[in-house]
Amino acid sequence: MGLNGSISGAVNPIVSTSSINLSPTQALPCPILKLPAELIGSICMYLTPNIRLKVQRMVYGLGGHGHLVTVLNPQDWRAYHNFSMTRWELRAKCLGAIKSAHKSRDLALIMEMERHAGDPTFPVSLGKAPFPCKVRSLMTFLNKFNGLEVSTVVSMTKVLHGAKPAEYTPGDDKSTKRTTVMIDIAKPLRRDRAPHPADLSNIVSIEEEILWDTTKPADASAFAAAQANMQYVLDFPVQTGVNIEVPYLSNVTAKGLYDLGCVLAVRAREYAMQHIDVVNGQGEIVIKKHKSCMNWLGCIERGRAERTKRKAAKNAAEVEEGEQEEL
Repeated sequence: MGLNGSISGAVNPIVSTSSINLSPTQALPCPILKLPAELIGSICMYLTPNIRLKVQRMVYGLGGHGHLVTVLNPQDWRAYHNFSMTRWELRAKCLGAIKSAHKSRDLALIMEMERHAGDPTFPVSLGKAPFPCKVRSLMTFLNKFNGLEVSTVVSMTKVLHGAKPAEYTPGDDKSTKRTTVMIDIAKPLRRDRAPHPADLSNIVSIEEEILWDTTKPADASAFAAAQANMQYVLDFPVQTGVNIEVPYLSNVTAKGLYDLGCVLAVRAREYAMQHIDVVNGQGEIVIKKHKSCMNWLGCIERGRAERTKRKAAKNAAEVEEGEQEEL
């Protein structure tokens, strides 16, 4: 709606904006600006979502190749844009709140490898390359962030005794976890200086969420060792032969985001499986490939949804039965 009396007419049909004598250069009053600065900042942060990314290798045209960065939640920014465009003072406060959130990592880039239903290294085909100006604009925006959150789902199972490695006959012991890595991608104060050896690791935290776990206590150490081998790749990528620059993403690029996602979802598994084969001779614990992990995650989510549905139906039936008894 424009400032033509339609908003005021809906609130107070007797008095319209035409009866208010304002000069053409005088701005309409804005009660929001009278709120404390902290409260306005909280409103801006409430309306500002994290940036969710999906990065893919792409091929286009006649032999062209590169990396495609897709923002998955642009619609979540509509409320922020509508609010910030109300007045230039609010826009300045919104930009200030975002800048502060960048520094404190309250606002972060999020790259969920679960968005790749299949092999994340498989390229996507495009008719033509994205416009360079849009790519540069997006990369400039992403480089303002100081925090990056990368997550993937890892599913492991124990192989039955006597099974051939090629068959990987699964046993009853299964473990499915979501691994989330928080990385500090704040830019160094001096770009012309090489990072100090102590600053090569910019991983802030690694968290694990158990989605499914039927492991027996006797096998817990084997599963923990496999998980530790995968984490070792994240902590020391160069020592494990992974071709990626450290510290991670000192400059955010499409290729850097793609490589980091592949380290978490692909390379860490490959290294852990090689380590298991070398130490044990035959892999007792099998770490599923990314596509299989996504299939198993889908089964877990469908099972949870079905249990929730049955529980809701049971509760509704109990309530209805109680009402009938009261009658």
